Amino acid sequence: MKVHIKRSFAAVLLLFFFRGPEFAAADDPVPVLLHRAVFTVNAVRCTSCFHAITARLSGMNGFSGMGINLFRKKAAVDFTGPLTPQQIQQAIVGLGFPAGLVSVSPVAKEKSFAHLTARQAPSPGCYRCL
Repeated sequence: MKVHIKRSFAAVLLLFFFRGPEFAAADDPVPVLLHRAVFTVNAVRCTSCFHAITARLSGMNGFSGMGINLFRKKAAVDFTGPLTPQQIQQAIVGLGFPAGLVSVSPVAKEKSFAHLTARQAPSPGCYRCL
């Protein structure tokens, strides 16, 4: 009986060390859940429009980053709470760009616009600005 208890205890210890700390993760903070809202923004014509929307949203609590596809007329905005897709939509519409919400889905931090932007090499700038 003692041998069985010792082996069980040893198995639990080995399982803990090889599986990692997920069993003892109760004290770890909960990761921030990042969402991506996709909007149709038909009035967006150029990068100046993109920069105007980015400037407006960057002042909102919970904004993480955004990307835009000028050809498809879609904008994707990464955000966390307390910001909501409706608040983002109102901000875009308030700038004069009618926007329709297409979808909202969770996004991994490694695939967020903020993470991808931070990994980009610095741009030398526009040839007109040099």
